[in-house]
Amino acid sequence: MKKKGFVFYASYYEAIQTLSVKNKLLAYEAITRYALYQDVMPNLPSRVLAILMVAMPTIDSNFEKYNKKVAKTQKGMSEFDEITNKKVDLPLKEEVPSSMQGYDELREDDDN
Repeated sequence: MKKKGFVFYASYYEAIQTLSVKNKLLAYEAITRYALYQDVMPNLPSRVLAILMVAMPTIDSNFEKYNKKVAKTQKGMSEFDEITNKKVDLPLKEEVPSSMQGYDELREDDDN
């Protein structure tokens, strides 16, 4: 399932701030690509790779939680669809019982 977003923790930002400008961009790109597509960029500088490797377990855990939540929601929706697709026979409208005759006239008198 393709994700639309991910959690970017302050610890990622703080670790990336220790890098050069060029490596900062690579680190942001590496974390983003891994979090969204589970794709590890090739030939990353060692410091960038180290930051990515520290972030990977958290990203993987969040991805697992996301997939479980999506699966649970889809299961719930399929059960709901099964219930809502059942035909239900509604009772036919019955004549007003004789014990209720005159009820509407009494109710109109109460409104005044």
